Amino acid sequence: MSSLTLTAKTWGVRPSELIGLKNGYDAYCFDEAAAVFWMQLKNQTMQEASKDIPNSGKKKSTSLKGQNMMNFMTDPRFKK
Repeated sequence: MSSLTLTAKTWGVRPSELIGLKNGYDAYCFDEAAAVFWMQLKNQTMQEASKDIPNSGKKKSTSLKGQNMMNFMTDPRFKK
């Protein structure tokens, strides 16, 4: 899923387009799942990176907020 999502972001297409999903609702669900996966991966990476920074004792919120999850879906680069 990570390489598919990264490829979609790189080429400016929706992940569902890369696998050929034609049904609107199915494509939407797949794109939403890809967005959630991407945000979780991004948050995990940021958490791991913050462990390497000295004096980073401040607790950072890593929750997935609805607005942030949908940033991937509403990015103008992914609109036709």
